[in-house]
Amino acid sequence: MCGGEANGNDSQEFDAWIRGIKVDCNGIKGCIGVQNKVAQENSGVYDSSIVNWGANGPLTCVTGQCGVGLQILGEVIPTWLTGTSYKLGYRVVPPGGNGHWYQEVTILTCTSGSMPTWKVDGTSGSDGGCTWQDKGSPTTFPSVAPGNSSYSRLIVQNSKSALACDTKALGIFVDDPTSSGVPKSIETVTINSPACAGATTPTDDMRISTGGQVTPVSIRDIHVETATNGITVGADRAAEGITIDGIGANTSFQVNISSAFSTGNIWVRNVECNASGSNQNP
Repeated sequence: MCGGEANGNDSQEFDAWIRGIKVDCNGIKGCIGVQNKVAQENSGVYDSSIVNWGANGPLTCVTGQCGVGLQILGEVIPTWLTGTSYKLGYRVVPPGGNGHWYQEVTILTCTSGSMPTWKVDGTSGSDGGCTWQDKGSPTTFPSVAPGNSSYSRLIVQNSKSALACDTKALGIFVDDPTSSGVPKSIETVTINSPACAGATTPTDDMRISTGGQVTPVSIRDIHVETATNGITVGADRAAEGITIDGIGANTSFQVNISSAFSTGNIWVRNVECNASGSNQNP
């Protein structure tokens, strides 16, 4: 789904809405139900359900996660796969990663063959079908964090009792890899990720990071039910400028704040904490 381009920039979009739909991953491994990569300025997801996203994914999951309901994250470069149809301009990283990303520079649509030699000097290598040019480190990847966006009145749930998932399955993942400093708002959401086949319980219902900048993120009126941690802040990269207000949880830690933040503030209000403090960290 695309919105209007921002000033002719095809990696930045305005006014893109998802409203009143149900997205069912149906247990597909590594599925991301909804991802906002570039849409901002009055963009968001509203009045919708995202279900059955918690299946086991590949070992090299995005940011270590396997199966995500809603992902609010700049462009993610997928891993190269053999026997896959790629078009001109497609971007990949090698299986296992080598610190570089690559772009398909063949004119026609083609199907990947055997593992290519992944060049690290700006030149190209062929997999027998596609030609992949080294484009440098992932820090050079052209991405725009999806800021000025909002997400509200959502159900994010694994509803199939036999669904196989693991500890890395995640309801909502928020990250800002570009430290763009633009706000995001998540309000009135229920996340239900029960123990899966084999009685595996995911570690987190929601994870939030902001790239180490004071990037305002408002998390309000969230009910998280089943993971060990309800909301974990800062585990993936530094987190600052976050407001967490009104969390209802049936978890060991309603809000788990990691040490990965520096000088900014994180505000936590209206979160139940028992007398021993065991339901909130720190």
